[in-house]
Amino acid sequence: MLADVDLSLALFDQLREVVYVTDLERRIIFWNAAAERVTGYLRQDVTGRRCHEDLLMHCDAQGQCLCGSACPLSSILVDGKPREMTAFLRHRHGHRVAVRLRARPIHANGAVAGVVELFEEAPAIVRDEMRELEALGCLDPGTGALTRAGGELRLRQQLLEIDTFGGAAGWLRIALRDPDQLSHRLGHAAPAAAMGLAARTLRGALSASDSLSLWGDHEFRVLISRCDAERLAESADLLRLMVRHSEFEWWGEPVRVDVRVSGTLATIGDSLATIERRLQHE
Repeated sequence: MLADVDLSLALFDQLREVVYVTDLERRIIFWNAAAERVTGYLRQDVTGRRCHEDLLMHCDAQGQCLCGSACPLSSILVDGKPREMTAFLRHRHGHRVAVRLRARPIHANGAVAGVVELFEEAPAIVRDEMRELEALGCLDPGTGALTRAGGELRLRQQLLEIDTFGGAAGWLRIALRDPDQLSHRLGHAAPAAAMGLAARTLRGALSASDSLSLWGDHEFRVLISRCDAERLAESADLLRLMVRHSEFEWWGEPVRVDVRVSGTLATIGDSLATIERRLQHE
């Protein structure tokens, strides 16, 4: 029986990588400490539940849910072949987190007896750098994004690099859609909660070389280094979709967040002023 297999639980709990194990019915039977940290769900919250029961709700870069026929665990139970992919899980607090996922079959008595899934989050900024930025006062406490001053500094550094070595960078404006309507419907604090959710989702979807900054009460800027027109369009679509597939709970009611995204490429000779002017016409 799968439950009798020695899973070396103490060792798994020391790993930084998320590890969880399901049986043949995709019922979770093991959930390590890293899984608690990355997903927000405690072991007692998930053990005994099926992984598709409104838990992680993985989706792909197009926003398609992977909990049906596209579920890697289901596929492994059918053919016994390992799977690897990038996916976006839903955190307990509603935002999306980008992860690199690996799923492997567990064999017992010559047959597939369950599945082990491992994944690592892809943080936008490494934790040591986050602590340094926080100490310097460059992080907004409400969203965890760079302050506007911090964002402008990052952009100036990127523009200097472009003027010196060539290339281009992406500059995205991400604005909360209808914040006044959200405030009218749910109360004055709701837009701030929506911005916090959006920031957590955006940070989880960005690469380590990109940056997110709070630009105003209801909008962000995203700097995408070493970017071309194709990557700019793909990034804008991905970030828009990930925010739309996130939600936060407001007095027991799930609330979806929607954003508008526009962007431009920063090239040789550009300045903050010229880039922002182009954004206003996107």
